[in-house]
Amino acid sequence: MKSSEYDTIPILQQEKDILEMINAEMDNRLTIINSLETRSTGIQIQNKHVIGIKIDRSNLTKLPANIGSLNELKIIRIAGEKIVSLPDSINQLTKLEELYLTANKLNTIPENLRGLEKLRYLELSYNQLEEYPESINQLKNIEKLSLAGNKIRTIPQSIKNLKSLIELNLSDNLLSAFPKGIGNLSNLSVLNFKNNNFEEIPPYLALLENIKTLYMSRNPIKDEEEKRVLKEKSTLNASNAIKLILNHCKKKLEVNVLFNYARDEYDYFQILEIANYFVQQKEIEQVYIRDQNPTTKQSHHINNLTKSKFVLFFASKRSIESKYCLKILNAARKKTLPIIPIKGEDISWSILSKLGLSRILGFKFEPDKLDSLMSSLYEYIWEFKREIDLYDKQKFQQDKIKFNLKNTIRNLLQSTQFQKGVTNNKQEFNKLFEDS
Repeated sequence: MKSSEYDTIPILQQEKDILEMINAEMDNRLTIINSLETRSTGIQIQNKHVIGIKIDRSNLTKLPANIGSLNELKIIRIAGEKIVSLPDSINQLTKLEELYLTANKLNTIPENLRGLEKLRYLELSYNQLEEYPESINQLKNIEKLSLAGNKIRTIPQSIKNLKSLIELNLSDNLLSAFPKGIGNLSNLSVLNFKNNNFEEIPPYLALLENIKTLYMSRNPIKDEEEKRVLKEKSTLNASNAIKLILNHCKKKLEVNVLFNYARDEYDYFQILEIANYFVQQKEIEQVYIRDQNPTTKQSHHINNLTKSKFVLFFASKRSIESKYCLKILNAARKKTLPIIPIKGEDISWSILSKLGLSRILGFKFEPDKLDSLMSSLYEYIWEFKREIDLYDKQKFQQDKIKFNLKNTIRNLLQSTQFQKGVTNNKQEFNKLFEDS
């Protein structure tokens, strides 16, 4: 923009001064344009204020420190420049709705972005960000966010604050996992994490209630089952492909487990050791145990049922006579939570069956075989999660019947009594299968 033309622009002098600084950085290439959708570099003016700036491949290295004084600015589009950082005053652009800074040299973002209350679109693709800027998660009204083509390795839990987010592009980064907080993005419809370092399909995708489109190719998925799932996904229509992925992810979600036991048997059942083992396992998020202080109210422990997907009941004469333990059992049944009984030596399965606790789902506690018990318990939960839908009550009941039937048959086949029967009746069994 020539200086003579610049003097005639009908805007406030303060805004002219800011434009002059930008002009100087760009060798006076700014012009007035009617729309930012054109290919031209320039500014858009309305009611004597600058409302839009578009700069494209103009050797711009920085924005003026006082750019926040353009208080009517709604859109900034700056692409292919050499900007390394943004001035803190950008937080003062309270009317800014769209900020596009594609293909610059940004390696940092201001820590305070709370002032950008109206910002809906933020485009920071193909810059030099090595960390996800936490300040982005202050943008409560952001609907579209792109951080593609950076060097980001992790996403913070605080991403859960972006409740309005509809589209998220994280492709071409160095990510290998998503935090649980991503599951709080209840409005997210489009998620792109192509070409990252994911070795497994992120399980927290299962929590995305409204996801419609997933881009996840060019990740080094290692698990053969997941490779098969992705291959099958490519043959399905969009809706069925999403269902396939989400159902798979549900099976891998971390779960919380509540321990139900008589407080004075804490040491006998080695509760702390079992709890510590569980929380170290990949698909267990948290274990809830009782406070051992007898003066502590136990309401907090029973309230944890609402956050749990499994209950381990350490069964003994004391625990089945404990009003508190029975209260937890009844509450767990009302919530249709799977209850896994672990039988102590002072009680029988026949007594437990009267409480509706099945040997099929149960384990025997033997102190000298604790390692084997712990691994068997986790293996059981791992298998249960994959065969039973914990998040659909109707399907849960159907799946549970099939799972219990399968375990009954398996336990029967592995029982000593059955093995003896086979040994003693080999001819009859051989004849039976020959006839079939």
